[in-house]
Amino acid sequence: MSTSLIETIATTIVTRLQAIVTGPTYNNSVLDVVRPRRLTGDDAQPAHLRLVLEQDDPEDNEEAGGESGGRIIATDQFFTIVAYVFQSETSTEAIATIINSLAADIEVALSSQSNWWQFGAGAIFARLYPPELFITADGIEGFERRLLVRVRNREGSPYTAV
Repeated sequence: MSTSLIETIATTIVTRLQAIVTGPTYNNSVLDVVRPRRLTGDDAQPAHLRLVLEQDDPEDNEEAGGESGGRIIATDQFFTIVAYVFQSETSTEAIATIINSLAADIEVALSSQSNWWQFGAGAIFARLYPPELFITADGIEGFERRLLVRVRNREGSPYTAV
């Protein structure tokens, strides 16, 4: 059974982020990396230093598509990496310090390889956006980093990049 380009990219992102769980070259050790089993995401409960990879809606990119031996479709696939950061009441470290450090670890994990933007699937472009902080109504804190990955394939062949 073939794996679609988007699924290959998603599993590569998870694998790279999992390096932060045990990797000695990172400033943090994340609890785990979760890819929700349901679109509601309710199976990815917040926990300190948990990363959650959400797959957002893809967008057609007509400018990057074209015709070359058949119609070429370009898709901009967005992912959101949610990082939860719980600070204990007794800690003296600023939560911004943890957030800045973890945001940098995520960037290194995703982009430290040559041709990192291809994500093992021949993607042609990727952009990691700056972190956006959040505080939920329940007082849960953390940040999100959006990741755009652009892929191109021939119409009818979502398994092979062109």
